[in-house]
Amino acid sequence: MGEGRVKEITHFVDNPDIVGAVKAGLDEMTPADIAMMSEARKRLKNVPKNEHIIAPQQPNSEKINLGTALDICDSENKNYNFKDLLFVVRDCVRGAIYLEKNGFVLQDLSLENLGFEMGKGGKVKRGVLFNMYSLSSEGYPMHSRIIKSDYIPPELMEPKVKTGSAEWNSERDKLRAKEMVYQFGVCLRKIWNNFDILKESLLKKGWFLKFQKNREEIEKELKGLLENTVKKATNPDPKQRVNLKELERD
Repeated sequence: MGEGRVKEITHFVDNPDIVGAVKAGLDEMTPADIAMMSEARKRLKNVPKNEHIIAPQQPNSEKINLGTALDICDSENKNYNFKDLLFVVRDCVRGAIYLEKNGFVLQDLSLENLGFEMGKGGKVKRGVLFNMYSLSSEGYPMHSRIIKSDYIPPELMEPKVKTGSAEWNSERDKLRAKEMVYQFGVCLRKIWNNFDILKESLLKKGWFLKFQKNREEIEKELKGLLENTVKKATNPDPKQRVNLKELERD
């Protein structure tokens, strides 16, 4: 088993937040929901490979040294900087575009599930989506979700329509790609909220040398761009929310 596969599995199993989210989701899922997710992972074997998706389900899955966006936020390694985080998110959005194109939705998108391949010297080579456990079929009316609480799109929090003794809103419950957009927006918000802490560390370690021409001006520009992108990606109305391709362009 290659390093990428090992990292994928241990990262998933050893993170209590992810385990808790998955367990909570599975407790509420119907057998049909679980069967659909299993079928989606099988179906992934039959679609063309994409450089921003690392899926053990696909034949000849690549073996890579894998890191995550969360690792960069917490890292003491001088190899990484703020631009690397944005680079990872952009590439993962490209992976999500590929999934949507092939009729998939990846439910559990968060900083710990936005991965990247480490190139020479530990540098960020490309961003990848690697945890395919929550892979699902777009449009499927799923009874619950595998999403961490602070990443849940507001449209999923609306009360369900009561039909007899059961609460059910099949249109509301359908899995949509716009849910991925919202979660990417939350990732970007968390990155920016962590940036003030990162900034001091980066400056002390000399990570910002390439930005020294006018650090204040660059910080202001970055903040404006990110705030605008986050606002469009986390619009509470999914009809007004940008799609994945628009998010990539931003």
